[in-house]
Amino acid sequence: MDRFVFSSANAARNTDLHASDGAASDTTQILDVGATGSITGLRNWRDKPIIATLYGVLVSDGTASGTVAVPAGDQPGAHRSTAVAGNMLFVAAPGSNGASGTLTVSDGTASGPVPVRVPGLASISDALTVVANGVVFDGTDTSGGQALLTSDGTGSGSMELALPSGVAVSAASVIAALRAPDAVAPVDAGTVTLPGGAQYYAAMPGTTVLAGSGADTISASLGQVTVLGSSGSLLFVGGAHQSSVTGGAGSATLFGGAGGGTYAGGAGGNNILVSENAIDANTTLTGAAAGDRIFGSAYGSDLLVAGAGRESVVGSSSYTTIDGGTAPDVIFGGSATVNGGAGGGDTIVGGSVVNARDGDAIFGAGNVIGSASGADTIIGAHGVTGQGGNMLVTGDPEDSTSILTGNGASLIFMEGGINNPLYVTGGNGSLQVVLSSGDATINEGNGPATFDVLNDIVSNATAISGFKPNIDRIDVFGLTPTDLTVKVVGGNSLINLPAGTPAGIEITLLGVTDVGHSIVFA
Repeated sequence: MDRFVFSSANAARNTDLHASDGAASDTTQILDVGATGSITGLRNWRDKPIIATLYGVLVSDGTASGTVAVPAGDQPGAHRSTAVAGNMLFVAAPGSNGASGTLTVSDGTASGPVPVRVPGLASISDALTVVANGVVFDGTDTSGGQALLTSDGTGSGSMELALPSGVAVSAASVIAALRAPDAVAPVDAGTVTLPGGAQYYAAMPGTTVLAGSGADTISASLGQVTVLGSSGSLLFVGGAHQSSVTGGAGSATLFGGAGGGTYAGGAGGNNILVSENAIDANTTLTGAAAGDRIFGSAYGSDLLVAGAGRESVVGSSSYTTIDGGTAPDVIFGGSATVNGGAGGGDTIVGGSVVNARDGDAIFGAGNVIGSASGADTIIGAHGVTGQGGNMLVTGDPEDSTSILTGNGASLIFMEGGINNPLYVTGGNGSLQVVLSSGDATINEGNGPATFDVLNDIVSNATAISGFKPNIDRIDVFGLTPTDLTVKVVGGNSLINLPAGTPAGIEITLLGVTDVGHSIVFA
């Protein structure tokens, strides 16, 4: 449609419909309110406007002839209308069909407006307020009491929302809060205690919900809530607001929602905790016992905390922090910062920064800080900094690797290619390096050092500074003294494998003019 449709007030203060292509000469009235009654709603649907009037529902192509009523037999009048998921929801006004306060939905097609059967609803007494993919409205239930209701335009998605008893809150106040610009501000809605048995409860903003002994499902699409689990299982589905949920004695499945918040699993273990952060939101997920599965989001800032049992944690964005628990965990870091748990023995895959603790196995991480105690196995990291613990480190075969050893014993396997050199700076602990193909620059520390040379190396150029003759060793495997030549050039000792053997090994001991008895043939 190349024309846009808009409503305006006429001299009689009724609303009628016009269409225009932007030029004054082509701005025309396309709907006569005298024949149809005032317009009460105008929403877009499939590139065509749906028009709600006091006498029925119409669709338009921007011309008078193309503005037609949606066939529906005896149509109800339509007022208090709004658009939800491409449809128009409106309240049927009193008309010849006898409908009064009936929620009705139309998709603008020939099937016409269809009444929505809302369980427990007698009549609607307030306008429709859009929340998420549905509406919330005030009404009267079949028992004659005040009711707060919600609908997505379907019978299965329509229900009455419970108001807590003994608390000074009304459906109208909840709706007023939802319409306010700061709709995330909670209403003081008090505490609701769910009975036993399986319950489904759509919590209104500000509610504290005490789950029961059954399998409870609690949603928070309307606003911020607090949920405390009990002995039963708990399923929580968050919305666009920040909530706080704590599992009870059973297991919990918690979907945090886009608004963030704090979520803790139940003591029964086997919890599933999922962050659904939006950008700029903050979510904390905390496991409880063995078997928990914790999933971070691609957006926002997550803190994922493993509990007391062996758990699985999956991180994602660079704004995520993962803390291991007191038992060995399996952690997939993604781009997150990962802190190993106090129990040690974690298996950590990925992570932009990994802080090992008490001996962890780490694969394919960015930068790794070794444990203060225990023994770490670090495979394929880009950078490694040792502390007091022992380390077994394999360089990254696809990239250069920088390793700073600490006070513990370090065993390093060189895995880089010619274009991916290995850089090692020793600490106070002992150092053992197994040389392989590629280049390496090694600056020894204060501890003793051993360098292993294998007879299957294709090409290697290693420069070693700080070598201590007769204290440090070069162990040569599978070769004899006649295979090696040692000469002094420019104040440095050059150790070479000559032609006829796996040629290309060259070790330069910087500042050393006498290797003494440091070369050992095994």
